[in-house]
Amino acid sequence: MKQAAEKADVKPVDTVALRSARTVRLAIDGMGCEHCATRVRNALLALDAVLQADVDADSGEGLVAIDPRGTDVPRLLAAVAGAANDGRHHYRARLLGLDASPAGGPGSVA
Repeated sequence: MKQAAEKADVKPVDTVALRSARTVRLAIDGMGCEHCATRVRNALLALDAVLQADVDADSGEGLVAIDPRGTDVPRLLAAVAGAANDGRHHYRARLLGLDASPAGGPGSVA
């Protein structure tokens, strides 16, 4: 039986919340293809305080815009690990950077 391709979750962009978002840059190990990146992205987007998530399998990195009042880095790392829920995949993330101030918004990563 042929497996269905992973579908990317779509989350409406809250432009007001993005103005006070913090951007977290993650190194993500274990992704071998775009399906893996989609699986990890969907797991991150499932967290209420994640406003946006971009995950790239080729670079092994993810940029995540978060509402810092609703989540923290350990929860993001746990979401990445939890994306490997099929017994065949094993994802692990580590923090590469966190923007310096809440007003920095996505893209201003230290």
